Amino acid sequence: MPWIVLVLVASLVLLPVLLVIINSFQTGRPGQPSAYTLDAWRAALSDPGLLAAFWNTITLTAACQVIALPVAILLAWVLARTDVPGAQWLEFLFWIAFFLPALPVTLGWILLLDPQYGLVNQALSALPFVGQGPFNIYSFWGIVWAHLASTTIAARWAHTMPQKE
Repeated sequence: MPWIVLVLVASLVLLPVLLVIINSFQTGRPGQPSAYTLDAWRAALSDPGLLAAFWNTITLTAACQVIALPVAILLAWVLARTDVPGAQWLEFLFWIAFFLPALPVTLGWILLLDPQYGLVNQALSALPFVGQGPFNIYSFWGIVWAHLASTTIAARWAHTMPQKE
């Protein structure tokens, strides 16, 4: 029985991936004869924006992991080994953050920290000593913050939390 489920899941996952890979070499328009070339791959790999996007992804991932892993280990240790007040509530909140979908959470951070229209920046810019909103969710560190605050720390915490018996 498990083999039947494994074959079913593999066919449902691998077949679409295989079709995407095969069709990435096809250059014919729908309804016309198929022609298979490397033109689409050449165009994608020669785009200078691809290399920039690749390095942005690498640096963003590295920054998030370098910050999230020690913080999550510390939080897991504090919650598991000490008698911090409200530990059950903190653990519950981390589980909620772990299961929340990323897109609505990110949109919430945008509503809060948009440089011109974010609620936090609007409130802070009303202060006499602040000229404009100090936070920019679209900057590199704003994106790192959104990742850390929404999913990354909760995910690392869930993986490092010792099992209770």
